[in-house]
Amino acid sequence: MKVWNTDPKTFRLFSAELDQDLDKFFSDLRNDRMGDKTPPRTLNDIFYPARSSQPSCFVLPAIRGNVNFELKHQNIVLLPKFSGVEDPYLFLREFDEICATMQYPEVTNDGRLRLRAIPFALKTDAKKWMYGLPPNSIDSWDAFLFVFLKKYFPNGKTVRLRNEINQFIQLERESFWKYLDRFKDLLAQCPHHGFVKSRLCQIVYEGLDPNSRTMLESMCQGNFLGKTIDEAWEFLEDLTDKTLQWETTRADSSSLPDKISSAKGGLYNVSDNTYLESRLTLLENQLKSSLSRREIVVRGCAAGLNAAVGWCFATTARCRAAADCDRGAVKVGFPSPALLLLLVAVTMPP
Repeated sequence: MKVWNTDPKTFRLFSAELDQDLDKFFSDLRNDRMGDKTPPRTLNDIFYPARSSQPSCFVLPAIRGNVNFELKHQNIVLLPKFSGVEDPYLFLREFDEICATMQYPEVTNDGRLRLRAIPFALKTDAKKWMYGLPPNSIDSWDAFLFVFLKKYFPNGKTVRLRNEINQFIQLERESFWKYLDRFKDLLAQCPHHGFVKSRLCQIVYEGLDPNSRTMLESMCQGNFLGKTIDEAWEFLEDLTDKTLQWETTRADSSSLPDKISSAKGGLYNVSDNTYLESRLTLLENQLKSSLSRREIVVRGCAAGLNAAVGWCFATTARCRAAADCDRGAVKVGFPSPALLLLLVAVTMPP
């Protein structure tokens, strides 16, 4: 926009251009005069504002050739789920295995595929954490792994697992194969533990109880410490397989009925439990037979036989003597003394 001004010395007219701020001022002034005003906000607009969505934290890498990429439903349902309480390293391992089975010719970088699939694997609290990340802050799979492990596998957890690995010992009456499997599970929870293979062999050997260490040394003729690192670890793996097979074989043999302990010369030996059960059954039958024959009479008065006046349970009234009241008499069986002695002899421990 141009305006004309007068030179004070020569009294000549000259043109001058206004700056952009002045142009904007006059433009707004004209709009106001023409009625181009924003309508005032109502309370309804304030109480119920329009929905505004936060941009995604992911910046998806472009696919060459402008190819339309779409994850198939059958692949999405196969993805493992992570809500924040599961093992993060185990989840990532399963996630990588599922993504490796997805074949998309237009996607050459597997990191792009994982970055597009990870939002469908996060659930509940982990999903809320993802929504709270800054917009456009993750542009690669490595960037996501960094923030993910920083959240769900902090340094304190790493220190705790390293201490557990370094102080690992065999539990009481724990078989060797369970001991080594438990040690491997602990290593899988912290893949970045930092222990070399020689230190792992040392931890396993020093954590054994005396019986297992004796068995280990006898299996290698007392030369376990003379083996190389690879030979020692291979020996531990082989011993794990052997102890597993030995325990399985023993468990199968112990499943035979315990009523028959052994057979010699065509005769079966009856176990002590079977013999005791038969004696208890015989005693029960004799007790029932004795109770049906022997009976005594119990009076119904609570005052006793020597009281002059008592309370009768049968008539709910006072009576003069318990001996005079037969209304509340009850007949009960009473075993013989010999039968009681037999019961005590059978039930007493040897």
